[in-house]
Amino acid sequence: MISYKQKKSAIITVLLSIFFCIFYHHSAYSQNEPALKLVDRLEQLKDVYNVDFTYNHTLLAPVVLPSNFKCDNLIHCINAIKEIAPVKFVKNGANSFMIIPVRQNITFTVVDSETEEFVSNVTIRINSGEERFLYPIKSTYTIKNLFPLDSVHIHSAFYNTIHMKAMDLNELKSPLRLQHEMIHLNEVQITDYLTRGVNAKISDNTFQINMESLGLLAGETDGDVFNVVKNIPGVHTPSGKPGSLNFRGNTFDQSLIEIDDIPIYHNGHFFGAIAPYNPTTVSKIEIQRNTLSAKWGGRVGGLIHMTTKNKVPDSTSYTVQANTVYAGATAEVPLVKDKLALYVAGRSNYPGVNSPKLRAFSNLNFQGSRLESVANDVNSDYFKVGFYDINSKLIYDINENHKATISYINIQNRLSAVLEDSDDKDNRDFRDLYLDNWGMTIKWEGTFSDRLSAQARVSTSSLYIDN
Repeated sequence: MISYKQKKSAIITVLLSIFFCIFYHHSAYSQNEPALKLVDRLEQLKDVYNVDFTYNHTLLAPVVLPSNFKCDNLIHCINAIKEIAPVKFVKNGANSFMIIPVRQNITFTVVDSETEEFVSNVTIRINSGEERFLYPIKSTYTIKNLFPLDSVHIHSAFYNTIHMKAMDLNELKSPLRLQHEMIHLNEVQITDYLTRGVNAKISDNTFQINMESLGLLAGETDGDVFNVVKNIPGVHTPSGKPGSLNFRGNTFDQSLIEIDDIPIYHNGHFFGAIAPYNPTTVSKIEIQRNTLSAKWGGRVGGLIHMTTKNKVPDSTSYTVQANTVYAGATAEVPLVKDKLALYVAGRSNYPGVNSPKLRAFSNLNFQGSRLESVANDVNSDYFKVGFYDINSKLIYDINENHKATISYINIQNRLSAVLEDSDDKDNRDFRDLYLDNWGMTIKWEGTFSDRLSAQARVSTSSLYIDN
């Protein structure tokens, strides 16, 4: 048996359930009611109030009114639309309105997302229009006559393009930050090199040449140091002589040339025709083509920093070199095993020999001068040249972390010429030139830990000219 109270409670429960379902259905329907486009709402107003609207359908098509948009009469509807959408209504007759989009100028700044530096050149594209350059005024960019719903595409070289709506750009309270663009290149397979032993360091814009692994260069068979250097981009020899090296337009004396930290003022044997550095002793060459730091004396040209061999050899070895201009020999002698070694190298031209290559150097040196008439007669009774260079280095490996070296170089050149007057044999012009460049470096290097190392050196160099 069911009591009266139980029946009453069941009836109330059923009624509440029905009421809740009706309320929930109405609420869900209201929430899911789709938003209405502005152009569709304008068509409804046309039918209801018998009024005409003139507008750009393509421009206003993206404008959407909220789902709860309501209005009681035509004026109320127009005012409500103006508060929501960026448009204004201009009366164009008794029952006609022209709808004009509201445009505005938007100003903004653009910076690099990593460095916070101002980006001084950007291009923009509005919607699907053409790309055009935008130039800043006092570090501020301005885009004129933008509709809030316009799509703005902002780009700068080496940065990713930013896509955003005009209204979002206008609401920015901070600079627009451009991210660096990642460029993925297709794979490149290197099958061969023009030569080996040259390494470019992008970090400090230097070139490093390993003479011990350097391959043959076009037109160079003697391993001449200056001929190797002049093949580096940005290094030139305007006169055609390897010794007159030119770093991006500077003069020879504006550059710094060192071998084992010894400054060299000599531009090369036979007026720069041959490098005064024995290629059998030079191990590495560092080349800088820009302004040098205070470490290198503050030169404004370039740097050629040569390093001779710096290891104690396991055994004694000798090297002999010769070509049609000069001959030389190199000795590597370990004095104390794994501790002390001596390197000695010397070169000299052939006294009294006039080879075709030497004659070509002579014609290159003296063209247009008074010696041009005897340039072909090198090492004759009236015209003699001579040069030699000596390199030596003493290496002492104190222990695994400490090393001491003593380096020495001497470069000498002589030239003597006698010019006779063709009309008067007793009238003679004597030319004599003597150059002597020598230098020495005493150096100690020590490593105390992975983070601490030290170096001390004393260098001296002298150039003597008797002309």
